[in-house]
Amino acid sequence: MRPRLVISILSASLVMAGACRSGGPRPRGTAVPEPTPADTPVDTVAARIAADSMVKAREDSIRAASQTPPTKPADSVAAVPPKAESAPAPERRCVLDLPNKPETRGGRFIDPSSGKAIVYAGAGIVGNCRGQDIHITADSAESYESSDLHILIGNVNYREAKYTITSKRATYYKAEERLVFQDSVRAQLTKDAATIEGPQLEYLRAVRGLREKQRVVATQRPRLTYIEKDSLGKDLPPVVMLSNTIIGEGDSTFYGIGNVRIERTDVLATGDSAMFDGARRFSRLMKKPVVESRGEDPFTLKGRVIDMYGEEKTRELNRVIAIDSANAVSSDFNVDSDTIDLRLEQKKLTRAFAFGPSGARATTPQRDIVADSMDIIMPDQKIRELRAVGKAFAESDPDTVKIKSIERDWIRGDTLIALFDSIAPADTTQPDVRELFASGQASAFYQVAADSAQRSRPGLNYVVGRVIRLAFKDKEVETVTVTDQVSGVYLAPLPADSVARRPPGTRPPENATRRPPRPRPLQPAPGKGPRP
Repeated sequence: MRPRLVISILSASLVMAGACRSGGPRPRGTAVPEPTPADTPVDTVAARIAADSMVKAREDSIRAASQTPPTKPADSVAAVPPKAESAPAPERRCVLDLPNKPETRGGRFIDPSSGKAIVYAGAGIVGNCRGQDIHITADSAESYESSDLHILIGNVNYREAKYTITSKRATYYKAEERLVFQDSVRAQLTKDAATIEGPQLEYLRAVRGLREKQRVVATQRPRLTYIEKDSLGKDLPPVVMLSNTIIGEGDSTFYGIGNVRIERTDVLATGDSAMFDGARRFSRLMKKPVVESRGEDPFTLKGRVIDMYGEEKTRELNRVIAIDSANAVSSDFNVDSDTIDLRLEQKKLTRAFAFGPSGARATTPQRDIVADSMDIIMPDQKIRELRAVGKAFAESDPDTVKIKSIERDWIRGDTLIALFDSIAPADTTQPDVRELFASGQASAFYQVAADSAQRSRPGLNYVVGRVIRLAFKDKEVETVTVTDQVSGVYLAPLPADSVARRPPGTRPPENATRRPPRPRPLQPAPGKGPRP
C-alpha cells in the first residue's frame, strides 16, 4: 500500500473516533470577516492620547467617589420608633414535686394491668412545679402515672405569678397543662383587680410550644368582677359581668357567651355575647344588645352591635355607639338610624349623632324630624340645638290651645337647625323651640290663629326661599323671615256668615273645587334689584 494512502486512512479514523467521543460532529467555527479599510481604526498618536485620557479620567472619578465621605440628607429622616417589648416568654412544662408536710400520709400501689403507679395521699398536700413559681396545696390527692393525671380534693389553692385560684376540687391534666377547678371556684388576677367566681373553671397555662397566652374558661353562669383604677391609682366602682360562659384571654380581655349582663354604676348592658377589655376600657355587645343608663334622666340604646368606651383618666363611660338598626329612646326624644353615637359626661348625655345610608329620624313629643344625618347638642341632657343635614324635613302639631286642625305644620330644606330656650319652663322637663332655620331650597307650611271664633278655621301660610327663619313665642310662630328667592301665599279663612251673604248665583256648587286666588308677584325691597 502506498504510504500516502495509509496516512489518509489513519487521519480519517482519528477524526471519526474524536466525533464518537464528543457525541457527534463538532460545530463548525464561524469565520470572522476581515475588517475593511473603512472599518480599520487609524493608529495615530492623537488617537492613542485620547484613549489613554478617557481611561485615566474614569479611574480618577472612581477613586474620588470612593474617597468622598457620605453627605447628610437635606431633610432629616424620621427616627424609627423603638420596637415594642415582646410579651414574657411562656413557662415550660410543669414537673410536679410533692414535698408535702410531715403530717402527710399516703400509699403507693402498682396497677398490675399497666405496671404504672397509683399514689394516694392525705392529711395535707403541698406541691410545686420544679424551678417555677407555681404552688399547689390541698387536703388530699390522687396521682395516676399511666395518664399523668392528678386529682386534688379539699381546700385546693393554686398560686402562680398571674393567678390565684381556690376551689374544693381540682384536676390537673399534665399532658395538656390544663387544670379544671370545681365547686366554689374563685380565680383572682394578681396584677389586675379581676375576679371570676362560679361552679367550674378551666385554666390552661401558657406553655412554650403549646400556647402563647394563658386562658381561663368559666362555665355554669360565672360572675366576673373587674375593678378599674383612676389616674391616681384609686379603685373605682367595679364592673360586673354575668354570662353563661366567660372566657379570659391574657390579663384583661374577657368574653361572655350566652345571656350576658354587664352592670356598671352608670349603665346596665345586656346581650347574647360580649367582649370586655379592661386595659383599653372598651366593651362590645352583640346579638340584640341593649344599654340602659342609670342616671337621673335614663335612656335606652339598641342595635345589632353596641360599643362602649371609657374615659382615659376617670374611667367613666363617655361614649356609646350602636351600629346597624340603631334606636335611642329617652324621655325627650326617640332616634332611629343606621348608626347612633352618644357622648356622655358625668353619666349624662351631652351629644348624639345619627347617620347612615337609610338616614335618621328623631321624634320628640311635639315634632318629627327626618334627614340624612343629625347632630343633637344637649348639655346636661337638656336639648339646646338640633342640626339636621341632607334632605331635612320637620313637622309638628300646631298649638292645640288656639288651633284645631288635623294638618301638621312642616318645614324642609337641605339643612335644618332648631334652637331651644336655654332655660326650660318650670312645668316642663325640656325647653321649647325658640328658632327654626331652613336653608337650601327651603319651604314651610304653618297655621296661625285667624280672626275667627272657630279654632278649626286657621290661617294658612306657605313660603319658599333660600333661607327661612321661624321665630316662636309661647309655642306659636311669631315671625317669619324669608331671604332670597322669596315667594309665598297666605290664605285667610272666610267669616262664618260670608257664604250666607253671597248673592244668588254666585255660590259655587257643592262639589266644585275651590282654588285660592293667584298670588300677586312680590315687589322687590327698596334699594334692591328685581328678584329672580
